[in-house]
Amino acid sequence: MNVICVFDSYKKLRLSDEFYSYVERITQDDIFLTEGQGYVVSAYVFGPFCPWVYIKDNSGLVYPTSYPIHLFEIQDATISKYWKWGAFANRLWDEYPLLAFPEWADDDCFHGKLFNGEKEALSIYRKYADWIERERPLPWIDKVAVSFADDGWVYDEETDDTWEVTGEFAMLRSPSSGELMHNPFYKPDELAHYQKKYKEKK
Repeated sequence: MNVICVFDSYKKLRLSDEFYSYVERITQDDIFLTEGQGYVVSAYVFGPFCPWVYIKDNSGLVYPTSYPIHLFEIQDATISKYWKWGAFANRLWDEYPLLAFPEWADDDCFHGKLFNGEKEALSIYRKYADWIERERPLPWIDKVAVSFADDGWVYDEETDDTWEVTGEFAMLRSPSSGELMHNPFYKPDELAHYQKKYKEKK
């Protein structure tokens, strides 16, 4: 699942007084989002008041932050194959249904462990975050790896990296630079569809 930011302030939303009261008590006032920018959803929570998405925002934090879905437009609603059902407990210990990778879905305290910088939790998060980020086409990225053989070999013209891939992931990561690019062996019609939608919204 990925989303596009359409509002970068809570003040631009028209929601209930109860929602704004909750935001003041539970979340930070600062929003580290950029309108028009795309974000990959790490986890999806069904409450309170509305669905919330956990994304890696522009704050520089190493763990994902939650934002109400009303700040975004859903670009690709496909549920990640790495997610399962679980329960989320906020700071008031109110519980809500959660979609996240297993270690998070099964542990009410997992996000707290990320917040506290626990190495094992951060290692687990980074692994799934990488898989989820590469799972679906990201239409805000234009670069496509060059395929030079029919048996799954690609080339990055900027770094001279050459490596073997499969069609499992829509996105590839350059081995030396870490830059994301599209996988030429993934479904080309699907990539074109999402890129067209993204450009129309811009």
